Amino acid sequence: MKPFERLRLDWRGASSKTVIRSAWAYGPIEAACKAIDQACSMTGKLLDYTVKAVSAGKDAVGEVRVTVEHEGLKAEGRASSVNVVEASARAYASALIKLAKMTGKIAAGK
Repeated sequence: MKPFERLRLDWRGASSKTVIRSAWAYGPIEAACKAIDQACSMTGKLLDYTVKAVSAGKDAVGEVRVTVEHEGLKAEGRASSVNVVEASARAYASALIKLAKMTGKIAAGK
C-alpha cells in the first residue's frame, strides 16, 4: 500500500492563493514532497534529510533539516513539529521557496 498525502498550501503576498495538491509515494514524507513539487511547479532533489528530537517524551517535538537542490543551486530548510511529516513538509517547502527566489521564479521580496 502506498501512502497518500493531500496538502493545502497558502501563498501570501500580492497574489495570495490557496493550492491543494495530492500525491502517492512509497512513504508519507516522499508523498508530501511530491505534492509540494506539484504545487510549486518545480522539482527539488533532496540531498540531505535529518530529524532530531528537541524535547523529550511521547509528545516530543522533532526538528527536521533538509538540503534541497534545483538547477544546480542548493538551499536548506528547517521546521519543527510534534508531527514529523508536517515538519518535513514545512522544511522542504521552506528550502524550495528559497530556491524559487534564487532562480527568479518568485520575487525575492515575496
